[in-house]
Amino acid sequence: MHDLKELRTKPDFYKEKLSRRDKSLVNLIDEILTLDKNKRDIQTKADELRKKKNEIAAEVGRSKDNPEKMESFKQEGKKVSEAISDIEKQEMNLNHELTTKLLWVPNILLDDVPQGEDESKNLEVFKWGEPKLGKWIKPHWDIGTELKLLDFERGVKVAQSRFTVLTGIGAKLERAIINFFLDNASTKGYTEIFPPILINKDAMTGTGQLPKFEGDFYKCENEFLYLTPTAEVSLTSLHKDEVLGYEELPIKYCAYTPCFRREAGSASKDTRGIIRQHQFNKVELVKITSEDTSNEEHEGLTKDAEELLQKLELPYRKVLLCSGDVGFLLVNAMTWKFGFLPKINIGKLAVVLILDLFRQGE
Repeated sequence: MHDLKELRTKPDFYKEKLSRRDKSLVNLIDEILTLDKNKRDIQTKADELRKKKNEIAAEVGRSKDNPEKMESFKQEGKKVSEAISDIEKQEMNLNHELTTKLLWVPNILLDDVPQGEDESKNLEVFKWGEPKLGKWIKPHWDIGTELKLLDFERGVKVAQSRFTVLTGIGAKLERAIINFFLDNASTKGYTEIFPPILINKDAMTGTGQLPKFEGDFYKCENEFLYLTPTAEVSLTSLHKDEVLGYEELPIKYCAYTPCFRREAGSASKDTRGIIRQHQFNKVELVKITSEDTSNEEHEGLTKDAEELLQKLELPYRKVLLCSGDVGFLLVNAMTWKFGFLPKINIGKLAVVLILDLFRQGE
């Protein structure tokens, strides 16, 4: 969440920067500033009423020898208390509305992020290896079924559509790739973490998953716990509400978790195969660092992820996402085309890339 004081003192700066993402965000900033002013006005009135209540209480104490006068002050104090109660309700509602709107303000983009409305404006910045294209290439769902690596029908039988059973060598390949990634991260100085699979609401909100993506997650009934959509949530929440010294940085974590997403908004996208599954496995790399070294550490993390692809001899191209395609909390983002992101999705890498590499000549 952005610092409200910063928004208040530099509204034009935020409007200019955020309009690169979406011009409607300018209106959101205006709404936030209006709510903020109303909240501060209400707080001033509340403080004045509380002061008046204290003054009346003092008068009640001084009027003990005059019952009639004391009763008059008591009645006046009762009215002020009722007014305070009403204004505190208004204050609470304004606080809730203001906090909610602040949670919908995305991060400001770095200057090197290309301007564009969609992925067509993404910028290719690096390419490694050459894809081996040929008529022999088949879609991964055909190869996986023929080799008995994937079983889509039994996935539906056990759960529903967009759940897949990995069998035999497919299951072993998934496990081997997970171990390979984790072991490689350990040699790079990342501390391995195995976090809880259930995540509380505070962690989901603090990492920007809520409220914007509420419909994308599986939530436990009658509890504020969610099945983790990515290990990024738990890893970046490990030091929530802590003050870290510069000498402790950077902190480097890696984690494997199964991940769960409803894919509610992708009904017509990649409906075949294992591209948009409700459950998938992923190894996450996370660094916690200072602002002055963040760019350097980001590049280092990117290289650590790229090295995995190079060791597996998988050609890829690195793309800088444009302003209209970058994630809600990202200030810039590199992605690798051919089906996966820097926070590497093990299932997609192990099966989609190996079995369906460069499908349609991408």
